[in-house]
Amino acid sequence: MTIEEMNRIRKEMGLSYEQVSHMSGVSLSTVQKVFGGFTKYPRYNTLQAIEKALTAANYGTPAGTRVSEDRAAMQRYSSGSENVGRDQVMKARLSKYQQFGKAVVEALSFNTHDYPRQGEYTKADYLALPDDQRVELIDGVFYDMASPARIHQVLTSEIIFQLNSCIKESGQTCLAIPAPSDVAIDNDDLTIVEPDIFVICKGDYDGPSDSEYMWGSGNHGLPRLIIEILSPSTRSRDMNIKFNKYRDAGVREYWIIDPKKEKIIVYQFDESQDVRIYGFNDTVPIGVSNGHCQIDFSAMHDSLRLAHELFGDSIYDET
Repeated sequence: MTIEEMNRIRKEMGLSYEQVSHMSGVSLSTVQKVFGGFTKYPRYNTLQAIEKALTAANYGTPAGTRVSEDRAAMQRYSSGSENVGRDQVMKARLSKYQQFGKAVVEALSFNTHDYPRQGEYTKADYLALPDDQRVELIDGVFYDMASPARIHQVLTSEIIFQLNSCIKESGQTCLAIPAPSDVAIDNDDLTIVEPDIFVICKGDYDGPSDSEYMWGSGNHGLPRLIIEILSPSTRSRDMNIKFNKYRDAGVREYWIIDPKKEKIIVYQFDESQDVRIYGFNDTVPIGVSNGHCQIDFSAMHDSLRLAHELFGDSIYDET
């Protein structure tokens, strides 16, 4: 079965990328890349897992046949034009799904087109996810998050140490927070991001007394500074989707750190619209600190060198 055929069956069945991921055991980001044409040569095992899941879901009938019949039955039930119970329809479907395993039953034992799809997910869907499933929600779309590379963790710890030390010494009422920590930067229920590092200050939030938003399901408000450290799986998102989201939301300063190229790109989203590029031998001023704080990347050389000695080039690999 070709990728085009699998995608056609997926669409005819009304399956979201997330449902295909759940059924096949393939990560959501990989499913998106395969069907979106971003991965030219997917691994054979990946294609085999997706094909097996879709074949099981369609249980051998011509593409679209089962879906049309099921939807027609459900529509007759919903409209009351036929004396058929929903449980009867579902029971008939489940009897055929049982032979293909628990995952397919769980994923397809409901009327799939009633569930949200990419672009329609909300904060409630985000909060309903298992604790061990790390995603970001941006404009109603779920984006899978791989575990960060070791270089990512080393840089994060070094930057957080310098940031909070400087903030404390300067007497500012701010905190530098590392991931994982949810931030809802829009006044809607469609976006919850997880920046690698962000700086919050007293007075930055619309409702500082709202404990649910502050510490439970995402901080509503705008961090003054957001820092993202590029990884293979997040590079495009950080440089494009999240760049536009942060800028449009009103974040004042955004850093993109590229560990492999040892570059730091600093964007000022104020009237100046300034953009500067620094290296890992530079000291980078923090614009929103009004000259109080800066990050000395050269001071991190010993930690980065030790990490390379311990892990070699695998320091850049996501786990």
